[in-house]
Amino acid sequence: MENDKEGDVRVPLVFAVFFLCVTTGGVFLVIYVFVPSLSKPWHPSAALFLIGAPWIFWLLTFLYTLMKNCCCAAARHPAAAAAVDHQISRRPSTTSGSSEIPLTNSV
Repeated sequence: MENDKEGDVRVPLVFAVFFLCVTTGGVFLVIYVFVPSLSKPWHPSAALFLIGAPWIFWLLTFLYTLMKNCCCAAARHPAAAAAVDHQISRRPSTTSGSSEIPLTNSV
């Protein structure tokens, strides 16, 4: 399994795309703030979108994983999903109000 992941280029590719997005967004913001004569009206919007792109990606990835685990697990194994009880189990309480085990030992 380690050998399969060794030649995988997806992680460096995603990292490179996110690096370029954030760097380009930063350049647009620097131009907008420090060199207003070269700035275009779309620079701030493009900068915020480019800088926020990795956050949007990770949020969508999180939502996808959450939905996949919640919805698709029940669809794949309906018998297992029906058997799962979502109630919190509680210990039986004593009616006398005193516990069976003393809290401290008497000397």
